[in-house]
This record gives sequence, structure tokens and C-alpha cells, in this order.
Amino acid sequence: MTNREIYDAALRLCGEQEDHPNNADYKSRAPQLLAIFCQQNARLDRLYREAHGNEPQSLPAALGLLLTDSFPLSDVFAAAASHWLAGMLTMVENTSISDRLLDQAEAALATIRRELPFRLEKIRSVYA
Repeated sequence: MTNREIYDAALRLCGEQEDHPNNADYKSRAPQLLAIFCQQNARLDRLYREAHGNEPQSLPAALGLLLTDSFPLSDVFAAAASHWLAGMLTMVENTSISDRLLDQAEAALATIRRELPFRLEKIRSVYA
């Protein structure tokens, strides 16, 4: 899956046409927004990959992701990423649609979190 596929899905969720001249602003903002989404969800992706025996991720250090590159998180994050990107792209134009899309993205991420198996971790004592 490529970042372009995530972006195209986000455009469809917004009700926009791919490569329409009026979407130049969306296309210019999408790489940075995708990078933010990936950074915010990198830890959850690491946990998902560990739980499913997948290879560790390799997130680019860049502030933006090329649309032609592969989506750096696991494929299970694609729907959440598309909804989140669509919500962020439409935030200024239509807050009600943006809020609905961001809620759907959070619901998709919550489902991923819920489906992770339990694992033991040390607890840091902060009251000692």
C-alpha cells in the first residue's frame, strides 16, 4: 500500500475528485499530515507488529512522506489513516464532516488497540 492510496481514499471520503485542480492545497498538505499520523501511531504500530510477529517498522525521519512511497505503518492502519487525513484536510472547510471523519479514525485506532493481546510490563512506582 502506498501513501498515494491513503491520500486517494481520503479524497474519496471528503467527496473530492482525485487530481482536481481545486485540490492542490490538499495534495501539498497530505505528505506532512501523513507523517504526523505515522509518528503519532508509531508506538501502536510497533505493538501491533510485535503481537503479530511482523518485522519492525522503519519510519522516515522526514517531516513529510512522499506519496509514491510505501505507507510505513502496518496495512491495518490504512482505514484509520485515510479517515484521519480526510478529517484534517477538511477541518477548515467543514468542521462537522471533519469531526465525523476524525471520530471514525479514532474508532478504527481503538479497535486496533482492543485487538492487541495482553502483555506483561513492569510498573514504575511513582509514589515511593
